[in-house]
Amino acid sequence: MITFYWIGIIILSSLGVLAIISALRLPRLRGDQAIALASRSLRQIKRLIILVVGVTVVIVGIIMLVAPGPGLVVIPIGLGVLATEFVWAKRLLQNYKRYAQQFAARAEAHEFSRPRPALAIVVVLATLACIAAAYWLREWPIRNIMAIGGGALGLETAWCVLMIQRHRKRATAPHPPVPPPTSVTQGSHDVA
Repeated sequence: MITFYWIGIIILSSLGVLAIISALRLPRLRGDQAIALASRSLRQIKRLIILVVGVTVVIVGIIMLVAPGPGLVVIPIGLGVLATEFVWAKRLLQNYKRYAQQFAARAEAHEFSRPRPALAIVVVLATLACIAAAYWLREWPIRNIMAIGGGALGLETAWCVLMIQRHRKRATAPHPPVPPPTSVTQGSHDVA
C-alpha cells in the first residue's frame, strides 16, 4: 500500500530530476536573467500548489455532498483558495455567493407556517408517553430506551427553542399596513 509519504517523495524526486535536466539544457544566463527566470518559476510553482490544494478541497466538498460532512461549506473554501490566483475561480465563487443569497432570500420569503408554541407541549408529552410505554410494555433495557428517548427529547428541545424564538420575532415585528376596504359599487344586482 502506497502512502502519501512515498507519493510525496516520488513527486519531489521527479521535480528535482526535471530541474536538473532543464538546468543542463539552458544556455548560460546572466544574473538578471537567472533571477527573472527563477521568480517566474516560483510564481508558477505557487500557482500549481494553489491549484492542487484548491481543487483537492473542492473535490472533497463535492464528495461531502453525498457523504457525511459540510460539503456546502467546504466547496466555497476551495473556491476561495483558487480565487487567490485564478480569475475563473473568483467568478465561480461570486456566482456561488449570489446563488446562496438568492436561496436564503427565497427560503425566508417562503415561511409557510406560523409557529405554534402550544404544539411543542403536545409533542414533548407524546414523546414522554412513548418513552414510558416502551419502558412498561416492552422488556428493553432502560439504557436503550433512554438513549433513543433522550436523543428525541434533545432534538425536540432545540425545535421548541427555535419555534418560541420565531414566535417572539413575529410578535414583535411590525405588521404591514392593512389596506382600506374597497367600496363596492351598487349595480342592478342589489337585493333590497
